[in-house]
Amino acid sequence: PGDKANFGLITKNFSWSKLPAGLPLEFVILNPSGIEIMKEKFSLKGDGLEEFSFSTSEDSATGSYHAQVFTIRDDLRSTMIGSTVFKVEE
Repeated sequence: PGDKANFGLITKNFSWSKLPAGLPLEFVILNPSGIEIMKEKFSLKGDGLEEFSFSTSEDSATGSYHAQVFTIRDDLRSTMIGSTVFKVEE
């Protein structure tokens, strides 16, 4: 608790070519209880690279957190295109 997690996102399609610039996406973090504690909608840049940071507070729960990226369609989450798990420990 009280630390910062940094995430780097590299987006490509199955043939390893770039996805279209401006593609609407959403970055989400879930705490160990599965509660959404952060979300950020963004548009994909032309290079397909993006960075995010998330800071825990001193009283944040310990355990496994999930970071997820979704495509957005009709202003709603559509398809998860990536995820990772990170741990917050004492």
